[in-house]
Amino acid sequence: MKRELTVIVGGVATPGVRIEPASAAVGAHTLTPYRANARWTRVWLRPAAPFAVPAGPPEPTLRLSFNTPQGTVSGTRRLGTVPSLLEREGL
Repeated sequence: MKRELTVIVGGVATPGVRIEPASAAVGAHTLTPYRANARWTRVWLRPAAPFAVPAGPPEPTLRLSFNTPQGTVSGTRRLGTVPSLLEREGL
């Protein structure tokens, strides 16, 4: 999720970035962007070293951080035992 913008100052168009993924964390393990598709709708994150996701309780969480012109924005979601798509569909 990398969104670009163009700011016009004094008649000059300057490209910039509105929001881009900076990092993610699972517990004490940090992941950084490794690859992304052309539109940045899919981003692969890579840890510095392999690790196993800790088992709950409590359920482990994934904390995502994004860079914006105003600073860093972050959010958290839980990492369940099954993919969230399966939970949403009730499978």
